[in-house]
Amino acid sequence: ARVMTDRVASIAPSASLTQAAERMAAEQVRRLPVVEGRRLVGMVTLGDLCRREDYAMEAAEALTEITANVKNL
Repeated sequence: ARVMTDRVASIAPSASLTQAAERMAAEQVRRLPVVEGRRLVGMVTLGDLCRREDYAMEAAEALTEITANVKNL
């Protein structure tokens, strides 16, 4: 499909939640596949980060960056 993304951003299971939030912001995504080798082993979402009090700020910063850049498109 023409609207499908062919280059999918992902993280490894060993990545920290801070790294996940930074990657989401950099890639302008709210969901990030967790991939081990070539196998999908999970998903991390901004909602997942928000539910962890110790990562709520990272989630808010990622969402702010995503939102700000959407307006610039």
